[in-house]
Amino acid sequence: MKEIDVFGLLDLLGNRTRRNIIGLLSDKPCYVTELSGRLNVAPKAIIRHLSQLNEVGLIESYVAEQNRKYFQIVNNFYISMIISSHRVGIEAMSIDGGPDDETGNISFSPKFDELFDELNDLKDEADAIGKLERGIGLKYMSRELIKLSEIENRMNAAIRSVESLLVRVAGEMFEMIDDLEMGSTERKILRLIVNKELTTEEIEYMLDLSSHTVDESLKNLWETGLIVKKIVGDEEVWSII
Repeated sequence: MKEIDVFGLLDLLGNRTRRNIIGLLSDKPCYVTELSGRLNVAPKAIIRHLSQLNEVGLIESYVAEQNRKYFQIVNNFYISMIISSHRVGIEAMSIDGGPDDETGNISFSPKFDELFDELNDLKDEADAIGKLERGIGLKYMSRELIKLSEIENRMNAAIRSVESLLVRVAGEMFEMIDDLEMGSTERKILRLIVNKELTTEEIEYMLDLSSHTVDESLKNLWETGLIVKKIVGDEEVWSII
C-alpha cells in the first residue's frame, strides 16, 4: 500500500471531477468508459484524473472480466482539519480495518461519556478562571489548553477506532457476499446496498444494467431472503435489512 501524500491529495480534491470520481469508486470499482459516461467527461480526461489519484496512493487498478481495467480505492484514512484564528492543523490517520493487537480486538480505550464529563469540567474551570486576575488566569488557562489537547487526541483515537471497525465489518460483508452461490449481478447488487437503501432505478443506473436484468436479480435476492423491500418517503427501496 502506498503512503498517502495528504497535501497532494487535498490539492487534487479541489477539482470537482476528481471528487466525483472518488464518490463513484466508493460505491464500487469502475472502468474508464463507465466513469466517463456517468460523469459526462471525456475518457482522456478521466484517465488523466485517475492517474493523478493513483500517484498520491489513493487508488489502484486491476484487470477483471473481459480483460477490462477497473479502478478502486485502496487506502482508507481519516483526515482531521481545523482552521481557526488561533491555529491551523491537518492530521491524517490511517484506517486499515485490522485488529490493534494479537487478540484480534480493536481497542476502544477512549470512553465518550468520560470525555464529555471532562470537557464539561474544563468548561466550568475556564469560566471560573476567566474571573481571576489576568496574570494568575493566564497560567491556569495554559493548563486548560494542554488538557484540551489531550482530550482532542483521545477523541481522534476513538473516531479512528470507529472508522477501523466500519472498514473491517464492510470488508467481511464483501467476503461473505463473494462466497455466496449466486450470479455475478446478484453479488454486485448486494455489494452496492451493503450500507445504503437504493431504488430499482438507482441500482440500474449505478450498475449500468438493463431494467430486466436488475428486476430478475432483485427478485432472486428477495426470494432467498437476502434483501428486503420497503417504502421510504414515497419511494420503494431495497436494502439488506
